[in-house]
Amino acid sequence: MFKMIFAMFIMYQLSSGNRLLLQGGIPSVPAPPQPPPAPQQPGVPQQPAAPQPPAAPVTPQQPGAGQPPAAPAPAVPQQPVAPPPTAPINPWQLPQSIQQQTMKAQNMMDCSLPSGVFGSCSQTAIPVRNPQDGFEVACDGAPMSCYASQINIIIEPLINGGMPLTTIKGFFATSDYAMYGATVNMFNARSEQIYIEKIMCDGLYSCTFATFILGENMVIEQGAVFCPGIGSCDGCIIKQSIFDVGEPCSKYAEQV
Repeated sequence: MFKMIFAMFIMYQLSSGNRLLLQGGIPSVPAPPQPPPAPQQPGVPQQPAAPQPPAAPVTPQQPGAGQPPAAPAPAVPQQPVAPPPTAPINPWQLPQSIQQQTMKAQNMMDCSLPSGVFGSCSQTAIPVRNPQDGFEVACDGAPMSCYASQINIIIEPLINGGMPLTTIKGFFATSDYAMYGATVNMFNARSEQIYIEKIMCDGLYSCTFATFILGENMVIEQGAVFCPGIGSCDGCIIKQSIFDVGEPCSKYAEQV
């Protein structure tokens, strides 16, 4: 009897222990502690990190680096702006003071001084009265020597003291911008025809926007105009009267 009671007590204790294990679960095991770092030995300095070499500087590439330099573009002369047109002068209504200053009985009008210099023909109204046979206008030497000038050639009847005149040798614009924007008015009061032998525009824009007004009994023949300069006859006009539309000077440069 006593053995039976002792066996039942042992079974009761075992069942109580299993029940506690099921309720509490398996207890977690803490992780083992990390070992402390090794102490530094006194008197032994730490080795510094080896210095890194500096990065090589980056040279900016120029546009077109490695390519041969391009040849500069050739300079193209710019065509200047035409000066404002000047109104033609009626030679028969010139004031007496100007009439006395006209160049009489001469065979050449020398306009070799540059613009802006005292005595220059540039931007000036110049009356020429009764020139000699073979008269010529020379706008040469300095640039712009007859720039925007107004040349009025007045040919009076012989009974008024004029000299025999059959030919005008010509107009020679041989420097740069020599007769640029100039106006030539010719007034022939005689019944005989007078021939203009040559208009020479041999210079950079030398006769650009120039106007030649022939008037009555003044003749210029085909092939009498020469335009070898760059742009020398651009905008150049030959008119029969001030009311005429005119024709390009280059048209008279063409050989028949």
